[in-house]
Amino acid sequence: MDIFSVIEENAANELVQKAAELPMQPTIMDIANFMGISRSSAYKLVHSEGFSAMRLQGLRRLIISKKLFLDWFVKRMQESGGALDLASQTKLENVEC
Repeated sequence: MDIFSVIEENAANELVQKAAELPMQPTIMDIANFMGISRSSAYKLVHSEGFSAMRLQGLRRLIISKKLFLDWFVKRMQESGGALDLASQTKLENVEC
């Protein structure tokens, strides 16, 4: 095993740990912290096509499902050719929600 494989495995394990720590209904800031992006970028992301979030009538807060977010995240990683291996994808898909 070379050093880059170890680095990728550690990064994947860290990502799975961060996913497990997400609350059942993550906020915009939870999403931003998980992905390592700014709050404004997270707002743009949750309003983008294909992202599952809903706003209940009369409420300002967006409702985001942890399961739907993680499913979306894994799908986007696969589409972009991200560095998640199959084992890491499976772990992310099976994070308790």
